[in-house]
Amino acid sequence: MALSLADFYYDRVGGEYVSNSTEAFSAINCLDYPGGELDRERMRAEAAELDKIAPTIGRFQGFGDVSCAEWPVQGAADRQPVRAAGAEPILVVGTTGDPATPYRWAESLADQLESGVLVTYRGEGHTAYGGNACVDDVVNAYLLQGVVPAQDPLCS
Repeated sequence: MALSLADFYYDRVGGEYVSNSTEAFSAINCLDYPGGELDRERMRAEAAELDKIAPTIGRFQGFGDVSCAEWPVQGAADRQPVRAAGAEPILVVGTTGDPATPYRWAESLADQLESGVLVTYRGEGHTAYGGNACVDDVVNAYLLQGVVPAQDPLCS
């Protein structure tokens, strides 16, 4: 079972890698963050916090900066707030139990956008669209008819 999950994660079928999604993810991630010296104390503190939240594997997730330490291209210097001034409403879907993208990032993005509208999925998984009828209905209405929810529908 574990090997099947690994093959699925790395987009491997019949012993062949069918995409370069893992390499692309590394390149994008390393370029999205400023490079520089590793802050070992910050990483240790993050690992300790994650260990409290997820005792089985949390502590191992606090050292992500190591993977980009030797990346050959310098990442962005700083992330700037996102505004999208004058844009029509922008739907931001966030999942409370997303293992890859913290829900607080969706909240932050919706708050930063001048026209951001948050749609919360109270559940697990990396994405909610295409797997939850409530989210699907809200997103489809937005994309197909331009309907913007008056408030966060708090899907579950």
